[in-house]
Amino acid sequence: MEDINAMSKEIQLTPEQEAKREAWLKNLADFTVIAKGYEDKAKQTYDFLKKALKQVTPEMPFRGPKEYVDGNKKYEFALLEGDITDCSWREKITEDGQLTFTQKGLAGIVIQRDSTRQPIKPWDL
Repeated sequence: MEDINAMSKEIQLTPEQEAKREAWLKNLADFTVIAKGYEDKAKQTYDFLKKALKQVTPEMPFRGPKEYVDGNKKYEFALLEGDITDCSWREKITEDGQLTFTQKGLAGIVIQRDSTRQPIKPWDL
């Protein structure tokens, strides 16, 4: 939960926004919460995220580039620990310098098995 607290320090919230933030924190779960009336803003943010994720590079073949800017929107991606085989990462989107989206994730390699239960390594396909 440290990210939520850090996020509130990065941006100035009005009392109304602070009340909405508190309500959101109370409803926090394993799904996306979009406050009524903010659906269009969420769609614009996710459309920009999809655009950023299409800018993938050979140096970082998952998620988006380290940085992508389009107008007043900026996407940033960072590996927090590890490499593509086993890592944690964070991405965020800002609009006019204000944080509008952030998330952390994990990545790794999944080794499938053939019918004889032998590993099928992705680099041997």
